[in-house]
Amino acid sequence: PGYMPSEQMAGRPVFSSDLYSLGLTAIYLLTGRQPQQLESDPMTGKVLWQQYVPTVSADFAMAIDKAIQPYANQRFAAAQDMGLALSPGAVPPSTIIASELQTD
Repeated sequence: PGYMPSEQMAGRPVFSSDLYSLGLTAIYLLTGRQPQQLESDPMTGKVLWQQYVPTVSADFAMAIDKAIQPYANQRFAAAQDMGLALSPGAVPPSTIIASELQTD
C-alpha cells in the first residue's frame, strides 16, 4: 500500500502511477525504510527521505522527488522522461522541473 499513489488506490491509475511506485522503491533501496516509515511534509505532502542518504546527488534526488509527487500531473509524464532525467549528461531534472513550473 505505501508504494501506491492515491489515484491508483481510487482505481484510476495513469502512466505516472508506476513511476511513483518506482521512485518509492528506489528510496527504499537507498534508505532501507518502507514508505510508511518515512515522514512527509504536512503542507506539501512531499516525502522526506533525503536526510537518510545525504550523499545522493542533487540531480538524482530531484528526479526521485519528481517521480513521487503527490499529484500525477506533477510527476514525469512517461518513463522515457524519467529515464532522460536520470541519464548521464542529460538535462538536469532541475531544468525540466523549472520549465514545467513556468508552463503550468
